[in-house]
Amino acid sequence: MKKPASLDEWYRLVNSIYMDRNFYRTPDSVFTHLVEVVGGLSSSASRKLKTRKNGVTYLAKALGWWLTLCGHIGVRSVEALIWKKFPYVCPYCRKIPHAKRDCEIYRESNVGIDWNELDNLGRRNKQKRPRALRSWQKMFDNIYMIDDSADRKIIFGRLAEELGELAEGIRLLPVSHAYYMNEAVDVFAWIMRYANFEESERKASANSVGVLIEDALWDEYPGQCKHCETEVCKCAPFLYENLGRLSREMPIEAYREADDLSLFTFEEKIEIFRYGDTNLTVGRKTIKLTSELLEEMVRTSRAILDKDEELSLNLPQNTQEAFHQLAHLASQQQVTQKSVDKLTTTLRDVPIDARKLISDFLLGISAGLWAEAIILFLKSIK
Repeated sequence: MKKPASLDEWYRLVNSIYMDRNFYRTPDSVFTHLVEVVGGLSSSASRKLKTRKNGVTYLAKALGWWLTLCGHIGVRSVEALIWKKFPYVCPYCRKIPHAKRDCEIYRESNVGIDWNELDNLGRRNKQKRPRALRSWQKMFDNIYMIDDSADRKIIFGRLAEELGELAEGIRLLPVSHAYYMNEAVDVFAWIMRYANFEESERKASANSVGVLIEDALWDEYPGQCKHCETEVCKCAPFLYENLGRLSREMPIEAYREADDLSLFTFEEKIEIFRYGDTNLTVGRKTIKLTSELLEEMVRTSRAILDKDEELSLNLPQNTQEAFHQLAHLASQQQVTQKSVDKLTTTLRDVPIDARKLISDFLLGISAGLWAEAIILFLKSIK
């Protein structure tokens, strides 16, 4: 197989290799892989990596997972996606090379990007639209030129910032894909910025811009999975070599042996992180707050409010509000002793005939602890 000639060909290649493997992954899961490899790139930014080659490898992997994420979301063409925002100009000052001061003034105005003008520029500049990955990298090099003020750590910091904004775009996917599309392009732009800085450090000639990352990308995605060597990846969900690397940090056994580091069950999670009180006092009766009790509180409170007029209860306004609040809090698992006390305080103002009607009604619809506690409380009122 030949090395892909265009960015969209790279896009199809990477996703064709790993589409089956990633089919059941969520966008969030794919995104965590992107974050993971960008985290590896941070070692290059902080000079922790022993060789420059490792930094370029992580850069290629970051691009690979970016392509995978776009494929998982359903982007038809990453070339069209990038061109929409970067039609051979900076999207803010709309110049090439970008004018830093003009961009700052534009951003401070908070008027947003003029997408209509970018569309016009995209049509006017269509002959300049890149195809090959190296041509896209060269475009970004022309827009945002690497000069003496460029700093590896600052570039990585901006890439990390854009990753955070992309995370927000993924979180808002149920609302609109537009947020994702906009932020995904910015992540690509900063990957290109990092690649251009890497090549400037190596004194690459103008004609060789983009060769470094293309070669590294081909090393990672050589027309097949580099691990199982099949055109459609058949690897296990977790590679043993990765588990071995992680175990050197801390063996799994170390966590198994530590009681205070063991994971709790879902039921324990509810008890540990439950908001509100675990026991409720109604008059002289104390009852344990459980999911069944919460369901009963919602059901009985709503039933009383629905039957208020039919049974001629004539509940005072504050009592109705207390039942409404209790039903809402119970449905949100946020009942507190204070909300129960508010209800019992208002029930003292309910006429004796209405209190008897409430008791009889509760006896007829519920035999639970909550109904029993309310009935006993109503009977205890002098």
